[in-house]
This record gives sequence, C-alpha cells and structure tokens, in this order.
Amino acid sequence: MKLEVYNEAEKKLKNLPTVGKNDNEEMATKAREEFKTLKKQLKTLVDVQSTRLEMALSANRKWRIDKWKKLFVENVVMHRFATSLIWGVYEGNKLIQSFRYIEDGTFNTVDDEEFQVSDNTEIGLVHPIELKEEEIESWKEQLEDYEISQPIEQLDRKIFVLEDEKSVNIDKFGGKVLSGASLLSKLTKRGWYTGSVRDGGWYEEFYKEDENCGIGAEIEFSGMGVYDPYETVTVFVLRFYKAGTVERGSYIYDTIKKENLILPKDLPARLFSEIMYDVYIATMSSSEFDDKWRTEMKNVSNYGAEIV
Repeated sequence: MKLEVYNEAEKKLKNLPTVGKNDNEEMATKAREEFKTLKKQLKTLVDVQSTRLEMALSANRKWRIDKWKKLFVENVVMHRFATSLIWGVYEGNKLIQSFRYIEDGTFNTVDDEEFQVSDNTEIGLVHPIELKEEEIESWKEQLEDYEISQPIEQLDRKIFVLEDEKSVNIDKFGGKVLSGASLLSKLTKRGWYTGSVRDGGWYEEFYKEDENCGIGAEIEFSGMGVYDPYETVTVFVLRFYKAGTVERGSYIYDTIKKENLILPKDLPARLFSEIMYDVYIATMSSSEFDDKWRTEMKNVSNYGAEIV
C-alpha cells in the first residue's frame, strides 16, 4: 500500500532522484512535488479505507457481487485490500462459504481450491466467530504461504462469547478506571455517542444503535462533564435495548425501560462480540481497578437484573 521508486539498476529509492544537471529543472522539481503529494494522498486513502473496512466488518455489511466487483476489483487500491482479506458468501446473516479473492481474478477456498461465485450472491467480510478454529488456522497458514498481511484485524480479531445466558447487565469491564478523554475518543471513533447531557453539563452513558437490526447498546459509567473530559472515570455495566426507545438530548432524563431491554443471549453472536470488542478496545489502556464500583454505581438494580 505504498508507492515505490526504482532506478535503472532496479535499486529501490526512498524518493524520486534529486534534480540532476541534465534534467529539466522545472519538470523535475514539479515531478518530485507531485510524487510527495501522491504519497500523502495514498496514505490518507489507505487509512480511510482501512477504517471503513473495519466498520464494515463490525457492522456485518454486505455487497451484491456486481457492486463488490466494481468496488474491490476495478479499483486499483481497493483491489489490494480485497486480496488480503477473507470474504464470505451469505444467505441472510448465515455464512455459506468463506473464500479469498486472488489477483488473477479467481476465488479460492480455505483448501486452496477454486470457487465459483454465482450472480445475485451477497458478499461480506468474514468474522472469526463464524469460523471453526481449524478454519482460522488454515486461512492464516494460506496467507502466510503467500506472504500476505491483513490491513485490518480480521483473523486475529479478539472474539467474545456470552458466559452466562441469564445475564442482563454485562460487567466484564466493570470497575476499570481510565481517562475520560481516552474513553470518549476511542468509543466515538467506533461509532458510539455520548448520552444525555444533564445538570452541570454532566453525562453518564455512551450508546450505540444499529438501525438495521433494531438493537442498541448502552455503557453506564461514573460520568464526566462535557467541558472537562480529562478527569478519571470508572466503567460500570453494558446493557442492550430496542433501538430508538430511549429519548436523548440536553436535560432529558429518559432511561431504558424494562420492557425494552434485550437479553444478551438473544443477540446475534457476531453483534455481541463486536460490541464487547468496542468496549475492550476503549478500556484496554486501563491499569487501575475500582473494587467499590458496584456501590458507586447508581440504579444498579433498576431492572431487578443480576449483575454477571
């Protein structure tokens, strides 16, 4: 994903050569400036598309085969992305077949056998929670054999499964203490929003909603001020609810109603894992734990829920 320059002796250079005595100075200088600009543009493009692909993996986005080919085969930059990722043919949300796109235009299975993708097929990025352990290892081995590194964390992505089907509130990250600014920055980068701002410019929730599946997630924490995000905060619990059922805004005190709660056991496994992954990424910098967080948490038993 980087521009490379070679001289006549096929030696790799860090940049275009300096202007020589036999060069047209104006043209050579212009070429060097254009090359520097193009390098910066390409880096920005790669960063942006990496983020978009990360979001597509998380949101389980899919493309019809014709649109997929237009985006990932005909575009020279996205073509490079396509050949380093593991894709899947889906029926609804069910993975039917995982495959890899090869530079020669063919599709290969995990057994390195050619695979035909039919018309009207829906294609998406495979999530490791959808694969068996031996499939993940086989895909890793195939990429390694072809000296291919993945541009986003896919096969090595950390996955989360529900440990207790009776749980309503998830407290796996409860008690983690970290900078409020860090929590805010990392969550917003992953599509989360701040909750209702109330007295004193204070808010105590982050939330994220998926309109496609009608599911929302809310993180309750010790709270911080809009104008002072640099204080230390403590994470409390994560819970799920029907998207669009909580009114949010300035001085709005609406909360999740019991009838709108969604039990974690009723969530798609991929969605649950990705929401947990968001919180994991946002809190991984924490090196401090507050063992009294349960007593500090407000309304901990709002729903008669067992904290697990």
